[in-house]
Amino acid sequence: MNTTNLIILLLIIGGLFVAKTIMKSRVNRKIYQSLQNNDESSYMKTLNSFSCKMSYPAFDREFMKLTFYMKKNELEKVHDQVSFILNEMNINDSQKIAVYRQAFYYYIKRASYKDSKKILEQVKQLDKYPNVIHAMEISYDVFVEKKANHIEEIKKKLDNMQESSEGRSNLELMLGLQYAYQGNQEDAKVYFQKALDHNEDAALEQVIHDAMGKYIK
Repeated sequence: MNTTNLIILLLIIGGLFVAKTIMKSRVNRKIYQSLQNNDESSYMKTLNSFSCKMSYPAFDREFMKLTFYMKKNELEKVHDQVSFILNEMNINDSQKIAVYRQAFYYYIKRASYKDSKKILEQVKQLDKYPNVIHAMEISYDVFVEKKANHIEEIKKKLDNMQESSEGRSNLELMLGLQYAYQGNQEDAKVYFQKALDHNEDAALEQVIHDAMGKYIK
């Protein structure tokens, strides 16, 4: 390839890169505006647009739809989207575990325990993610089975976490619940309050308040 052709090729590649970057920036702006306005129609239209399809892989777009339905608490749409991604799309195991995990904790927070059990049974078929699966099993034990046999394990996890770590409030909630199951209202109250203090999830906040109302007299 002579120098002139090489320069032309580099200019074409550079132009395509710049065009794609500008396109993705515009798509992101539309997505952000739709989320800010809570506009489902505009959000879905953007995700289904040609420019978004050129900017994001299919899995990313469908996963964004799933998280949007979860945010709006549209349970039936969540069911349908989870089923579509897992059963209709050609996805790898890391993408599957992301969907399973997202769906499982969504169902747990909304006390849709039949659905969380179904997800847990499915995710156990993926043996490459033992830590993720174990964490889900603990949550199922505490929230659904109302077991109190994970106190020490969760305490050790908290000892190795920073105050601002993601997931800390959920662990503190599970500690509070286990103490409540044992009839230890004093420690239960302490950890429920810690869970509230560290929480930034509106759905989880409601779960914490419900637990306090049920177990703290």
